[in-house]
Amino acid sequence: MIEFKQASDYYQSLKPQEKESLAANIAESLMFEEEDIIKTILSYFKQVDETLEKILRQRLYF
Repeated sequence: MIEFKQASDYYQSLKPQEKESLAANIAESLMFEEEDIIKTILSYFKQVDETLEKILRQRLYF
């Protein structure tokens, strides 16, 4: 989607270690949120990058 293009382009420009650090930071920030909020946020990250969304799901045990 066009709304997520800038975020997607930025994520794609990151090095693998930077992507890993970003995913770790996001997962840590979300771990105590309510399930419905996490699901909504994960759907947004899926539009940025499907791999990022999968990594976050694994880290959050979703």
